[in-house]
Amino acid sequence: MSDNAFTPDTLNEKLSAVLINSGIQPRLKGFDFLKDSVRFALAKPDSLHSLTKTLYPSVAVKHSSNSRAVERAVRHAIEVAWAQGKLSNLNRFFGFTVLEKDEKPTGGEYIGLLTELMKNYL
Repeated sequence: MSDNAFTPDTLNEKLSAVLINSGIQPRLKGFDFLKDSVRFALAKPDSLHSLTKTLYPSVAVKHSSNSRAVERAVRHAIEVAWAQGKLSNLNRFFGFTVLEKDEKPTGGEYIGLLTELMKNYL
């Protein structure tokens, strides 16, 4: 990481702001799972190619859960945000269209987008 990299606190704040603006509320389990998934993906980029074997199990261990529960909670958080029509707010952070209003990303796609967004701020 560069000298101007996020500290863990500022990364956490930025991720929280992006998730909340995208319609994913802190009351959802998927909120914390998504934040930890992005942090893990930033540390180990190859994990984005192996969600069910690497990323989700790693997040599950941290939360004393299992990978199926992590995947389900992430999927539920995305469903809630999509139903509210707020996922397309993610486009503002990128400055261009990454998601159309009627386009619902998979958990892996959403984690990948968030990870890329956070890399741009590093």
